[in-house]
Amino acid sequence: AKRSTLRIFKDSQLDRQFDETTWPEQHANTPSVKQWSYEQVVDWAKQHNELSDEVASLFEQNRVTGLELLAMAREDVKELGIRRPGTLALVTNAMKGLKMKSQCSPIFIDHDPYSFGKILDQLRLKVMSKEEYKPLPLLCIREAKQDAFVKTVDYY
Repeated sequence: AKRSTLRIFKDSQLDRQFDETTWPEQHANTPSVKQWSYEQVVDWAKQHNELSDEVASLFEQNRVTGLELLAMAREDVKELGIRRPGTLALVTNAMKGLKMKSQCSPIFIDHDPYSFGKILDQLRLKVMSKEEYKPLPLLCIREAKQDAFVKTVDYY
């Protein structure tokens, strides 16, 4: 299926997964943020122009890992020794962006192949019919597969 077909329903899970802006990043061979060592966290902080070397140094001194960084809140950053409100805001905004980016990791399509195939059929039908699209009723799905189909549709 074409990525454009998978993305036909805006703001759906499939739309987010196959978005052109995140697709290349999702398939890069880099470890997830949760798996970062403290050295990788320090490198991340150093690569952010808006974060001072002091911030990177504090992450290094405290050996903050990626998993810990994702769990941190503003008060946790204060405990590291960052006191200036502006610096706190910059660090928490950078962390927020990293958290959002880390949540956009690829979602593997490991649902029932029959159910996902029916979803693809619906997406293709929507692409072809434009405004006249009406989803197929559940009766068009094999009875034994209806529960799996509903769960798959709810997920995506």
